[in-house]
Amino acid sequence: MCEGGFFFVVKKTQNHHLVNKHNDLVEAKYRLSLQEQRLIAFMAAEIKPDDQDFKPYKFVVKDFAELLGLPKDRYYTELKKVTRSLLNRTLTIKKEKSLLQINWLSSAEYFEREGYVELCFDPKLKPYLLQLKKCFTQYQLGEILRLRSKYAFRLYELCKKNELLGKYKYEIDELREKLGVEKGELKQWIHLKQRCIEPAVKEINKKTDLKVRYSTEKLGRRIKWIIFNINRNKDKKNLKEIDNNIPIDKLIKLIPEKERKKKTIQSAVIKAYKRHGIEYCKRNIEYANQKATDNYRVFLIKALKEDWALGWWEDKIQEQKQKQEQEKQKQQEYQKFLDRIKPYIGKNVRIATISALVGVLQKDGSLKIETSKGDRIISGEEIQKFLRENDVIEEWDKDTNIKENKEENTEENKKINVKYTINAIKNKKVKIGDKVYSINEDGSVTTEKETITRGRLFVMLCANMAKLLD
Repeated sequence: MCEGGFFFVVKKTQNHHLVNKHNDLVEAKYRLSLQEQRLIAFMAAEIKPDDQDFKPYKFVVKDFAELLGLPKDRYYTELKKVTRSLLNRTLTIKKEKSLLQINWLSSAEYFEREGYVELCFDPKLKPYLLQLKKCFTQYQLGEILRLRSKYAFRLYELCKKNELLGKYKYEIDELREKLGVEKGELKQWIHLKQRCIEPAVKEINKKTDLKVRYSTEKLGRRIKWIIFNINRNKDKKNLKEIDNNIPIDKLIKLIPEKERKKKTIQSAVIKAYKRHGIEYCKRNIEYANQKATDNYRVFLIKALKEDWALGWWEDKIQEQKQKQEQEKQKQQEYQKFLDRIKPYIGKNVRIATISALVGVLQKDGSLKIETSKGDRIISGEEIQKFLRENDVIEEWDKDTNIKENKEENTEENKKINVKYTINAIKNKKVKIGDKVYSINEDGSVTTEKETITRGRLFVMLCANMAKLLD
């Protein structure tokens, strides 16, 4: 055993990733956000006991961002912020004959088309993360992922390092530096206690395998030291609130409830996760959920072993991309429509067909219609869709039947005026596209197969008006 630490023979567990850090690294001075600390822990958990050198550690961006607790709608943007910040973060390690200042990462490379990021530790961290035989601290990754405070994260590591000693003493100022408290912040003990120490201890006791208590010692009238008493959490077996950020638990929850507790299924999921990652497991579980008929367990185990879901998943992704592209194109078309009607936003447009109606174009592209029964809103999407799919009215008369702001004919109005042709009105017929409609006494129009209400007819007229605005 080393002072302040303990010796472990590394054993692979079947249900958790392990984080191993040299005690000098645990005791180093640095300041990281919660997301940055999580990222380092994830990378450290990927190191194998027999690794002799660092490897480029690859993570699927979507899954990695979720596990770090980043916003779902900004995966790449937020993850890039975290890695960019971490590339500039330094830590200070006190060595026997020197003081080492070093960066955590040497590089972060994003492969956006493939959807993954490749991260590399700084080579000078090798003695503190690789081939550790003594003087190192080990804990399960799942324990620390439950924590939501950056102070609780750091304090857990420090307490875990001293777990076998059961008790450890820090100077207050030294502890501030190790917990990453900003200079000038929490200068008074009461503030450090209320905003940092007590919340961190409370969270550790509630969510992890440690039970921590603390007391203080004074030098004169000033509190000088803080003493932590560290024990195993006997209530750990009662801690049932499993955090969604733990990969295995997240995958197990995708499995139908009646199948989740089967050990053969859990073992197969864990094995596949360790070999291939969360995305691989997720697609095969979803595939089994849809395709398995008789024996779900056998189907899922074989799917996880042979990646049956690969082709199905690729088709699904391609279909999603096509839908996204269609939606993007639709939004672009709608924006063009809004740009075209922008000069006429907020203007009253009177359209006389069978009876007079007044429409006001709104900023969102919708049309507010003033009728005897009150206002009616025609959505901009509906108007724009009609614009896109139909040539509404093909026969026009040079005379006007539209008045803008209740004014009579002006040169400007004549440019945008539309109406039925005089002959169409007289014959009680109107041509819309390649179809001829009969005008009913109530203002609706009818063909052999459909009837269009007066309100709908108004939409058509307004759509055509918008088409002619430019």
